[in-house]
Amino acid sequence: MIAMRRQSGFTLVEIMVTIAILVILMTVGIPGFQRMMEQNQLATLSNDLLRSMTLARSEALKRGREVMVEPAQEAGWMQGWVVWTDTDGNGERSDSEVLRFIPGPGAGRLTLDQSPDRITYEPSGLAGDSGCFQLSGTGEGSVRSVQILPTGRAAVSGDACDTG
Repeated sequence: MIAMRRQSGFTLVEIMVTIAILVILMTVGIPGFQRMMEQNQLATLSNDLLRSMTLARSEALKRGREVMVEPAQEAGWMQGWVVWTDTDGNGERSDSEVLRFIPGPGAGRLTLDQSPDRITYEPSGLAGDSGCFQLSGTGEGSVRSVQILPTGRAAVSGDACDTG
């Protein structure tokens, strides 16, 4: 009489069913994950802008002189920006006058659809230049804005900038 040994492992049908379930879950899950990542990047960038404006306003009040926020390079805000004060009064930014450099996200899925050239905070804390930064992603509804009011207050919104 031949003794039968018990086999262990998975059958081909079990493996195929498992792979099919994994493919379905990945098809449903990956777009949602990409949207979540884009929303997090938008939130991070808008909060970085908000923190920069708050710092500039605070420094203008503390130092009793104008403090500016502007792109670090000619390429624009997405390459980074600086908070600086013109301590020597020549109207030109030098390395010693930079209070903080904030790196931008660079090229990618996010775009800055609308932005002022520069924001200047007066010694009183008021914004000499008000404006709105509008950040967008590739997904529908992926937009955030940072509004700079003439009072100097900066606020983040999940809506597009007012054009009116």
